[in-house]
Amino acid sequence: MDADAGTLTCPAGQTVRFDPGRLQHHKGFVVSFAAEACGACPLKARCTPAAARQVTIHPYEVELRQARAYQRTPAFRERYRLRARIERIVRQLKTHGARKARYWGRIKVRFQLLLAAINHNIKEVMAAGPPVGVVGPA
Repeated sequence: MDADAGTLTCPAGQTVRFDPGRLQHHKGFVVSFAAEACGACPLKARCTPAAARQVTIHPYEVELRQARAYQRTPAFRERYRLRARIERIVRQLKTHGARKARYWGRIKVRFQLLLAAINHNIKEVMAAGPPVGVVGPA
């Protein structure tokens, strides 16, 4: 799909035109290929099995393509590694009581979240073991 030119090309090279302004208004629409062009197509197996040769264009197709292109960059991989770590910590905080506020009022809820974070940090420190070079009781 070429969003700027307003064209959609099938695997066999058949091209259909559409109004590119529809993409800017974020409205989904359907693009149809001619039945005569698809009838004897040798690449019919790679196309849709439906009788009507139609392609539905998502309202945010351009933005989705940009996001998919960004996902293939090293910058995205670096940010995603950080996100995975943060999501793991949020999951652990939920298990320590941060899922649901037990008290009323912002101050009390923040205190509950602080206690959950302290609990999480203590578990992380205990799981790491003693610091290097520290000798335990003899």
